[in-house]
Amino acid sequence: MADEERSILFSSHNTQDVEQISDRITFLDRGRIIDSMDKEAYLERWRRLRLEIPGGVELPPLPGIIDVRREGRLAVATSNAFVPGLAHAFENTGVRVQRIENMTLEEIFVANVEHSREEVEA
Repeated sequence: MADEERSILFSSHNTQDVEQISDRITFLDRGRIIDSMDKEAYLERWRRLRLEIPGGVELPPLPGIIDVRREGRLAVATSNAFVPGLAHAFENTGVRVQRIENMTLEEIFVANVEHSREEVEA
């Protein structure tokens, strides 16, 4: 590992172990690769946005938003390609962004698998 000319395959369901020792992560679901990138890219790109939606306002489909779970006036949007302009795009439609949260590798894995399965079923 010190010479950086070798790769080690480490397979685990314990995402804390994976996060601590891995530089690059590949997610598998049902024997199929669903995503692969540098660990830091996962942690930088994935965000959860907590939203407040006024009555009569519909959430627009925005690039990078892969899931929205809404309960009344509150919603949680998951982004796999977060950029700061995404929050502004929501706000421009009248939606209030309450918080933008980083996601753990475990949360990223679950969201990634759910999104991948939805795409396959569509």
